[in-house]
Amino acid sequence: MAQDPATAARLNALCQRSAQARAVLSQQIGIFRHRVNLPARLRESVSAHPYAWFGGSLVAGLLTTLLFRRKSPCQKSPPRKSWLSWLLATAITSAKPFLKAWLVGELKSRIRPLLQRQYLSR
Repeated sequence: MAQDPATAARLNALCQRSAQARAVLSQQIGIFRHRVNLPARLRESVSAHPYAWFGGSLVAGLLTTLLFRRKSPCQKSPPRKSWLSWLLATAITSAKPFLKAWLVGELKSRIRPLLQRQYLSR
């Protein structure tokens, strides 16, 4: 059976149009699959922007701890100390051994003569 040239041209055009539609549909399905595949997209995003993800996780963790911190209702939080009180407390803590050594030396030098007089007078 011989086909009409106009019908053959129309069939060829329809075949080409169908092939183009299949190609576009395949491309759109690939894009859709990529958009739906969240684990792969997350991996790509983390590998592309690691510092942003790290900073975001730090901020999210800080906000979470600030928002969901539990405080007992009967216990009040201690007042905040200033840097001057912190510096004074650190200075006193570090000076304690030196003060103890000085005090023991002074007591020995003052008590020794008293003890020597007491023993000599017997």
